Amino acid sequence: MAYPKCPKCGSGNIIGYMGEWECMDCGYKFRISPERPSVSAPAKPVSTSTRREIVYPTSTTRAGNGRGKWIAVTILVLIIGLILGYGGSYIAAPAQTIIETVHTTVIAPTTIKETFTLTETLPPSTVTKYITETMSTTITITTIPSPPPGCEIISGEVTTRYDTAHLYVKFKTPVSAIIKLIGPDGEEKSVDFISPDETAVYLQMSPYGETPKPGKYRVMIDSLFGKLAEAEFEFKGYDVTAVRMEFEKTWYEYIGGSLTKIIVHLKNSGDLPTYVIKARVTINRDSKTVDIFRELILPGESSVEIPIYVSLLSAGSHPVKVTLINDEGKEVATAEGTVIFP
Repeated sequence: MAYPKCPKCGSGNIIGYMGEWECMDCGYKFRISPERPSVSAPAKPVSTSTRREIVYPTSTTRAGNGRGKWIAVTILVLIIGLILGYGGSYIAAPAQTIIETVHTTVIAPTTIKETFTLTETLPPSTVTKYITETMSTTITITTIPSPPPGCEIISGEVTTRYDTAHLYVKFKTPVSAIIKLIGPDGEEKSVDFISPDETAVYLQMSPYGETPKPGKYRVMIDSLFGKLAEAEFEFKGYDVTAVRMEFEKTWYEYIGGSLTKIIVHLKNSGDLPTYVIKARVTINRDSKTVDIFRELILPGESSVEIPIYVSLLSAGSHPVKVTLINDEGKEVATAEGTVIFP
């Protein structure tokens, strides 16, 4: 016997029972008469939103491909219900048993019922404890004792040590400390350690061969107690003038005279030294520049020796002019004189 198709949608997925057929795809119901096919009025489709279950036909009813599909749908509905029920019940209680009964019904002359029971035991819920810790902070305050009295910077005088400008500082201190010299540019020029047994110290004012800068120099004495003493010394700079000249010479009867050395006596009226490194010498309008070993010209009187060799000088007077140049390239003093042969 060939099975009919749905006269509404043409689907072959239909179920027949006692002469009445129903399309499992569109829900259309109809009857088939042996003599004359007749079609009953379309049945109202059952809403899937209000009908959760579908009863499967008995074993005597031949099911097509639609039965497998509805079984899959039913299992899917059960799984979704299981998930939703599991989550809600887990929040409500630590452990409980879920039992759900699903009834499926199809409107037909005979009603077939099948019952499914699901049982699931949930684990107890977990309780989280929140622990609040109180933290304490310890602040340590260190008290530094006041510096002992009796520390003093007495005086400061510019002098030379190892051909370098130094400030000779006299002081007294009751404790071991550090003494520092800060230059006019704010940079530390020298530092030394002192003890109660000492009364004076040499503090270098500038590197070797470099003229100290004029301005204010600060001397500070520091210890673990803090600053013990401080003094300030201000210097205006050098002021060099030539006082006189001396000559070292030799006279030869047949070849004339020779000049071998010039000594220039100077006076530094300033309060800082300077270094003379060159001399420009002019004899009878002939000039030459002579390099000099760096000579430190301290405040007060001093002299500079200029090694030079000039020969074949005739008998009589010869004018000599000497200009001294320091490490800064400045002309610091000029001397004029006369060398006489024989």
